[in-house]
Amino acid sequence: MADTTNASDAQGPATNDEGTNLRQVDVGASDILFRGTKGALVRLDEDTMLSTYAPDYPLAAVDFERNNAREELVAGVPVIIPFETVRVGEGYGVVFEAHNSKSVAEILRDSPDEQTARTYGAKLGAVLREVHAIDGAGTTLASKKAQDVKRIQEVVASGLFTADEMQSALDLYDELPDATTVLHGDLTPIYTVERDGDLLFIDMMDAGVGHPILDLAASYTAYVMFGAVSQDLAMRLFGVSAPLLAAMWQAMFKTYVGEVDAKDFELKLNIVRAYANVRPILLMGLLKNMPQEYMGIIKQMWPKLDAGNKQALAYLKTHPDFWE
Repeated sequence: MADTTNASDAQGPATNDEGTNLRQVDVGASDILFRGTKGALVRLDEDTMLSTYAPDYPLAAVDFERNNAREELVAGVPVIIPFETVRVGEGYGVVFEAHNSKSVAEILRDSPDEQTARTYGAKLGAVLREVHAIDGAGTTLASKKAQDVKRIQEVVASGLFTADEMQSALDLYDELPDATTVLHGDLTPIYTVERDGDLLFIDMMDAGVGHPILDLAASYTAYVMFGAVSQDLAMRLFGVSAPLLAAMWQAMFKTYVGEVDAKDFELKLNIVRAYANVRPILLMGLLKNMPQEYMGIIKQMWPKLDAGNKQALAYLKTHPDFWE
C-alpha cells in the first residue's frame, strides 16, 4: 500500500505478447514477507527474494523500476539490483539476490525489542544522510515533486476531494524548494534490507529526485502514521508492532538531523509530519483498487491532517530556508 508511483507513468500499457518468454514462478508455498495493493515481497529461498506486481502493472512498469535501480546504484545509492524479471500468475515480478540478507521487518520480528528497533533506526538515519548527499541531476530519475503534485490533481479530478480541500496540500508543494537529491521514495522496513552488516534498499518503483523531506515524510507514514491510525494496520502491513516501528523511526530521525536544539528538532519534525499528511492522498491518486476501508479512513482523517498542514504552511511561508 505504501508505494506512490503509478504503473501508468511507466512508458505506456502492456501488449498481449509481452513477457511470453519469461520464467513462470509459483509462490504458493513461499514465505510472504509483505502483501500490499501493489503486490507482495516474497522470500523464495535463503538466497533469493521476489517482488511481485498486481496484474494491472504492465511489463513497462517493471522495466521502469529496474531502470531506477540501475540509476540509483550508479549514483552511489546502496541498492540491490533485480537480476531477473519473471511471470507470477497473471502479473510480473523481479528476483533479487538475498544471500545472507534479511529485511528490517524480519529482523524486528525475530528480535521484537525497543533496543533493536533503535539500533536499526540509528543505522538507517546514518545511511540516509549519506544517500541524501548524492546529487541526482545527471540521472534519468523523475521529479518526485512533480509526481506528487500530479497525484493530488488526479484526486481532485476524480472527485474524491474538492479543489478547496486539497489546496493546503498543493500549497505545501509550492513552498517546497526544488532539489535534485536522490530519493528512494518509499522507505519502509520491508524495503530496507541488511546484508553482511550493511543496510541496502530494494524496490525502486518510487525512486526519484527531489527535496530530502519527501523521503523522511514517506518513512514517517510507514513507520509512524499507519500505526497511529491502527496498530492492527501496522501489524498487517509489516508484521511488526506499531510501538517498535515508531521507536525505530524516532531513532532514525534523531540520527539524521544530528545535534540540534530541541526547538529546531521539533520544527523539523512538524514539517516532516505535514508532508507525511499528504501521503494518504498520494495513495488515493495512485491506487485505483484501494480498498474502500482505507478510502474511508483517509477521508475521515483529512480535516485534522489539513489543519496541521495549514499550521506548517504559516511557518514555511516565512522561513523558506527551513531545512538549512
